[in-house]
Amino acid sequence: AATYPPDKYEEYRTSAKTLLAKYKHHLPTLFADYDADKDGALDTKEVMLLLKHLGVGNAVTRRIAANIGIGKADTNNDDKVQYDELAKHLHKADINGDGFLTDPEVDALGR
Repeated sequence: AATYPPDKYEEYRTSAKTLLAKYKHHLPTLFADYDADKDGALDTKEVMLLLKHLGVGNAVTRRIAANIGIGKADTNNDDKVQYDELAKHLHKADINGDGFLTDPEVDALGR
């Protein structure tokens, strides 16, 4: 695995690795857990909770980040993100496409 020097996003990568470890790095399980209303999609409030658990900003910045993230991933324009939309959006992060986001894959994010 590649070794990267710390940068301004290191804190978020560390939080992401800690959160992912709770789900054994399995993205579908994490997604299902944050889908509080079990409608098969993450809405703004659900994404905001995920961002809060990642240590991102405050309520205002989390809402902005959630809306931007949903806007980028939402291909069916329902203002929510289904898992398949998220998987397509994260395809660069999940390098081997196995549905798991490992520590080395997280370390490579944004590099």
